[in-house]
Amino acid sequence: MLILAVVALAALLLVMRNGFGELVVLSVGASLVLAGRYAPGWVQIWYAYLLTWLLLFSGPRSVLVLHRARRRGAVGSDADKLAESTHLPALFWVLAFAAFSLWCALKGAVLLLA
Repeated sequence: MLILAVVALAALLLVMRNGFGELVVLSVGASLVLAGRYAPGWVQIWYAYLLTWLLLFSGPRSVLVLHRARRRGAVGSDADKLAESTHLPALFWVLAFAAFSLWCALKGAVLLLA
């Protein structure tokens, strides 16, 4: 899991345009490599759990950020593009994103806690 996360971060680094974001991605990638190479097994497991929980909570949080941005008048989001394509209001798509991300977080939490 840690190696897959390093590969995903390397792919993310290819499309990043923000210097601070690149620094964060590089530092997290370095910590993953160090943990995978030198940390004992129990530390690797806890690190993998930590990353999984962070990813589970980031989905619903991203939907909240999208909703707040739309309330302030931002346009051009995925919800706006889907609204143009399907003629359903963008709020419908934001709510659909929220429902799906909360469902995924719940299912993931059940799997992690079982």
